[in-house]
Amino acid sequence: MALGALNALAMKVVDMTVEGIVEDSISDRFADVVHEPTSKEIATSNNIAKARSIALYIHAMEEYCGGDRPYIHPNPLEALHNAVRRQSLVEFRRAVKLGDDQVSQSYQEVLDGEMSELFSNYKKHNET
Repeated sequence: MALGALNALAMKVVDMTVEGIVEDSISDRFADVVHEPTSKEIATSNNIAKARSIALYIHAMEEYCGGDRPYIHPNPLEALHNAVRRQSLVEFRRAVKLGDDQVSQSYQEVLDGEMSELFSNYKKHNET
């Protein structure tokens, strides 16, 4: 093999990521076996990711303001909500889900709405 061709091959390999190589290998090997996900599978994967993110949010909030916990001033409570909300959204985005970004975005919006509703309940509980 000529030196120029070897250099071109080396540059091509450098541009590839391990993830890309594995993905290409899996795609080639299982192309005839793997099917397009059904809408039920897409919904299930997104609902699982949403449920895990909600559980993370609830667990973190309950540590500070749930049940018989003492009163927390509204400012730290709001800061806690914002931090936990951000972390829950990060976890949702990291989760393996089926479907395109638009589907994932719609589930993320539902997740965000549910966390806002939960926060309203935590605020009310904190005031009592």
